[in-house]
Amino acid sequence: MSSVDFTAADDATIAALDRDDPLRAVRDQFEIPEGIIYLDGNSLGALARPVAERVGAVLTREWGRDLIGAWVSAGWIDMPRRVGAKVAPLIGAAPDEVVVADSTSVNLFKCILAAADLNRPRSVILTEWPKASSRRPTAASATGRAHRGRWPRASMRTRRPWC
Repeated sequence: MSSVDFTAADDATIAALDRDDPLRAVRDQFEIPEGIIYLDGNSLGALARPVAERVGAVLTREWGRDLIGAWVSAGWIDMPRRVGAKVAPLIGAAPDEVVVADSTSVNLFKCILAAADLNRPRSVILTEWPKASSRRPTAASATGRAHRGRWPRASMRTRRPWC
């Protein structure tokens, strides 16, 4: 591959480089207005055409038609493991060792609510001090959610460990 001094290159040279670029066809895979050179690669990069088609299918077929059944029929339930298996080789793990999911706090919130539902009519969440100090706001949020309709008289208590 030869280098080109673009400060000295004429329009014909630049046009030839564009025409012969082996990645030229990749641009057609994205929704980019004609005449725009889009080099922003952050979280809001150019929309890939297959993504728009996939989102449309999810909205109309999977969510719209299959409703809750899409968790099974569209494989949503297995998505954290499938994505994890793709990430695994990037971090030196086996495909069955990685799961991609919500943040720790979100998963803790879900677990607290699920555990509370299993333990009705109990209405107290007990945490340890200070070990769980970073997780207490999540537990408190869960009790607030529970108090607003999931259980009557929900509350959270903190205890100091014996040792």
